[in-house]
Amino acid sequence: MDFQHAFPFDGSRRLSSTLYPKALERLMGRIGAGIRPGLDITRELLERLGNPERDLKCIQVAGTNGKGSTCRYAHRLLSQAGLRTGLFTSPHMVCVRERLVLGEEAIPETEFVEMVELVLPHAEAVGATYFETLTGIGALWFQRCKADAVVLETGLGGRLDSTTAMPAEVCAVAQVGLDHELILGDTVEKIWREKISIARPGKPILTCETRPELLGQLRDHAQLQDSEVLAIDPGDKFRLKGLLAGAIQEANLLLAVRSVEVFLRRALTISEMEQALDGMRWPARFERLSGLPEIILDVGHNPDAAKELAVLAQPLRPVLLFGAMSDKNWRDVLRHLNPCCSAVHLAPLDLSRAELPATIARAVPEAIAHDSYDAAWEEASRDAVGRGVPLLVAGSFHTVGQAARRLWAQHRYSFWPHGILPDPQLPGMG
Repeated sequence: MDFQHAFPFDGSRRLSSTLYPKALERLMGRIGAGIRPGLDITRELLERLGNPERDLKCIQVAGTNGKGSTCRYAHRLLSQAGLRTGLFTSPHMVCVRERLVLGEEAIPETEFVEMVELVLPHAEAVGATYFETLTGIGALWFQRCKADAVVLETGLGGRLDSTTAMPAEVCAVAQVGLDHELILGDTVEKIWREKISIARPGKPILTCETRPELLGQLRDHAQLQDSEVLAIDPGDKFRLKGLLAGAIQEANLLLAVRSVEVFLRRALTISEMEQALDGMRWPARFERLSGLPEIILDVGHNPDAAKELAVLAQPLRPVLLFGAMSDKNWRDVLRHLNPCCSAVHLAPLDLSRAELPATIARAVPEAIAHDSYDAAWEEASRDAVGRGVPLLVAGSFHTVGQAARRLWAQHRYSFWPHGILPDPQLPGMG
């Protein structure tokens, strides 16, 4: 399949008016509702929309790390199989329409505006959050697009994440570690319990997890749901050309392949997998951009992700440009990244949740705190050029998104999915 042109983006559907910015502004208003775990509001919103989710067949993926990559692999594999496939992910780097993809194309601006106008009055009536509203928009848009399959990335946890209000023919759980501890729990076992609760009654749930205590929890929960557990042998990996960087990506691809095979009710051939991976992009997963300096973008933002990133970065000894949210465990993230980097530059982020560079610098005295993102970017770039090493941008989606905007303006970066441009607003939560 020619992925680039499978569902071509119609440029005539781009808006030159103020309708799209106004729709964004109205949607951003839902951020005031905060983050609220639970399914009741999402279910009420979907009911008010006519329950469009009932027409969808979905694969849902949860996990701490790797769930986004697993979703992207599954999305490509289903498209390669000839299905009109949607992809719903979060958060986004530069454009909210990144979250709503059909084939390789983002939802067009005109259709996004239409969806906001249709869904937002109901979202306001029931008090839906930003993410709940986007979940409703996704369900309605994928139904109207007559998607044959939709791959859902779980936003936060699983049991009470709004994507779990959608149907799922197959569920999968990727790597699980510590993240969002204040909401999900302070141990891997508690977080695992939240993730595996995406299991649907009578539907299969897959995992590459091998820890006996976690598999025992999964089997006990699945028995209550009358669900089948498919525990995948993590040694049965595919080392194919086109795989994203990092050892964990082999497990992510394996989980995606087996989930798609269960969904399609047939085995995939190596040829199908290779064709699906050919030319696949999944931005900012150790994404390397040539130039002076070479730029590496990576959205890993928790300790386990940082540990994997450090393995890839160690031989390169990059200069690190870092910014993080205050509710993230940035101390342990830097504990992994700092030793493998030649220098660390700290950038402020224009979000209320962001940690101040000065606060981070007190914990990492050798790091250099900057007063603005522009200053951090320029100084870190000069530092990397002077040392003859790459510039690694990491710490949060927002940190990487700001870098992507600058690289795009310099004609050094192209966005994925097709058809997006940076939004005027900074990314919202959720």
